[in-house]
Amino acid sequence: MHTVADRQLVHRMAFAAFASTRWLWWSLGIVLIAGPAVIAWIGGADAEQLSVGDLLFYLIFGVVFFIVFAAGVLYRSGPDYWRLYKLPIGNTIYVDVAPEWIGVGWSDRYTALARRHIERVSVHKSVLVIVGCGYKILAPCELIPIDTANLLQSETKRRDSTDSTAPPRAAPPQRPPFSTDPPEATENQAIRTHATADHTLANRLAVSVRQSSAIRKVALLLLILGVVGGIGLFLDDERPLDSMFLALLATCAAGYGIIGYHMLLGAAAHLRRVVPEGTALTAEFGPDWIGIRLGGYYEAFGAARIIKMERVDSALIATIQGPADGVAPRRSAEGLVIPTELTPTDVVEGLLQRYG
Repeated sequence: MHTVADRQLVHRMAFAAFASTRWLWWSLGIVLIAGPAVIAWIGGADAEQLSVGDLLFYLIFGVVFFIVFAAGVLYRSGPDYWRLYKLPIGNTIYVDVAPEWIGVGWSDRYTALARRHIERVSVHKSVLVIVGCGYKILAPCELIPIDTANLLQSETKRRDSTDSTAPPRAAPPQRPPFSTDPPEATENQAIRTHATADHTLANRLAVSVRQSSAIRKVALLLLILGVVGGIGLFLDDERPLDSMFLALLATCAAGYGIIGYHMLLGAAAHLRRVVPEGTALTAEFGPDWIGIRLGGYYEAFGAARIIKMERVDSALIATIQGPADGVAPRRSAEGLVIPTELTPTDVVEGLLQRYG
């Protein structure tokens, strides 16, 4: 089933994408609410400069700041970001429901998740949020029959852990064509590779993720913001402005906490769920598209989306931009990890020469 994305649908998709990330909101809530008061207390403890009223003021400011921040993300900046960069109005969005897979796509990108790997299903603003193996796909409820949506939720509730790790027996749904050429012409030119994950693959891929340039760029940005907040706090004596700088420092602290967890524990834990030992891995390198399957997760995208390709340790990391008809496609860039086991030498050299 398919439909054309209008402004309302894009806003619903954006709200669902941000609202469903519960762990992020819990982390930000704790840090942004308590952070300004804690930082102010630590900074003024020796000089006994802060009273209970001051700490209460910072705590109330933290609550207000978090509410304003969350409302801005969910109802303003988040929908605008999606509309401009991820899902421009007018794109056709489609949902494929197969006995063992469910797939969602628009423009020249398509993702699918094995149904037996689905861990959680929730509904936000009439958008079905399907989570499995650390991945998330969003499907408008109007594109999924009600009985199928109810079945997905009931399957998730009664599935045991053994069944959820079993590989799907069927292949993912056929990807839609990404070019105007006949499907047979592009399919016959594709290079297909296969591999099986060993017990070291997840940890090796985690090392590659930690060493990627994207992590360094985000860490540098947070460092710059933290320095600005620290300088502003040191130079300013007005309490309202102090609160703003303290909130900025708290936000940077939350960002570094998330990055630290991701680098030390999160990336490896996520990849162990995606590619445990014995997981089937496949890749397709077509003339104008690439498809990657890691166990119960499948993704295909047009080669025109690739803006950078870097070889890091045991993986190729592709930086994929947003739809070409977006305002600034690079602003919604994401990373995709491709194990080197799936990349023949000639393919790697060609990709690095073109996008490296």
